[in-house]
Amino acid sequence: GPKYGFHMKRDKGSYLLGLCTTREEALHRSTVLVEQLGLNPNIIHIHPDNGSNSSSDDDHVRYGMNVLGCPIGSSQFIKLFLEEKLRKLSDVKNNLINFSHRQIKFLLLKKCFCPKSVYLMRLIDPETLLTFNTSFQSMKFDIFCNILGNGSTFESLSEITRQQILLPNSQFSPGFDLGDYNNISPAAYVASILACAPILTEYNFNVQQRSVDSNTTNNSSSSAANVLPISRTMETFNACINQFLTLDPSITLDKIFQMVNKPGSSIQQQLTTIGESVSIQRLDNLINTNCNPNTIAWFLSHAQYESGLWLETIPKEDALEFSNAEFSSAVCSRLHLI
Repeated sequence: GPKYGFHMKRDKGSYLLGLCTTREEALHRSTVLVEQLGLNPNIIHIHPDNGSNSSSDDDHVRYGMNVLGCPIGSSQFIKLFLEEKLRKLSDVKNNLINFSHRQIKFLLLKKCFCPKSVYLMRLIDPETLLTFNTSFQSMKFDIFCNILGNGSTFESLSEITRQQILLPNSQFSPGFDLGDYNNISPAAYVASILACAPILTEYNFNVQQRSVDSNTTNNSSSSAANVLPISRTMETFNACINQFLTLDPSITLDKIFQMVNKPGSSIQQQLTTIGESVSIQRLDNLINTNCNPNTIAWFLSHAQYESGLWLETIPKEDALEFSNAEFSSAVCSRLHLI
């Protein structure tokens, strides 16, 4: 109430009760919220696993809410949220494809469309996001192939070309900066875990040792009901670290801690760099395995930041504007398609 500078409406929003050890404990907590704090019982949602024997799939679907645009709740609730998000993104994709100016279309794709799902990678684990990221990736390629203007489709592009499109446009990287979110997603998730590390220690979640001490009982937070979700979070955290190590053995947890403790840089920025470096490593492996020396030389010639500055150019005057044919030709040339 006024003590904290705001008035809470006790009949608005949602209150998700976490998984309790028993159903009786969950009902007791719900009673306290209603009788002592005055919350409307209709906004209190008991965890489905603490429900009655007649609990159904609908109970799991309803167990959730959106906080600042992010879903929190059961896996079924999050899945439905992501499906609806894809439907809305599909409408945006179609509008971009129908936009006629290809140079501006690329800028809208890179600067506006691609970042639309980045915030989800901070909250939702990579495995849950896998289908969403794959579908969203397909939308990005639909728009990009439309910009190429030569009838190309995702299926007709080589794996090397696909990887190049997703890579950053920076020094040592000849890409278009559309982002391989299946590589960046684990890095973003790890960044989120590291940012929450001080809080997670209350649940015996030791980030540096990559372990959960479920035997510690000094803190009431370590109840049996809390150990399982925290253990799952640690499993996901370890899986992300192991994914980094598989693609680039130099990316150890010690190196990650050195990066995130670097002055003047946020955890998110540093871990996104790791995701991008993994993508670059993957492209290097593809090139060295499948390309002749001439093709390798072509990629290296574009792996300088200055070579891609034209991709960042906003056509605010005639001298900076490409015609559709010129822009498509320049994109195809960078991809070594012509």
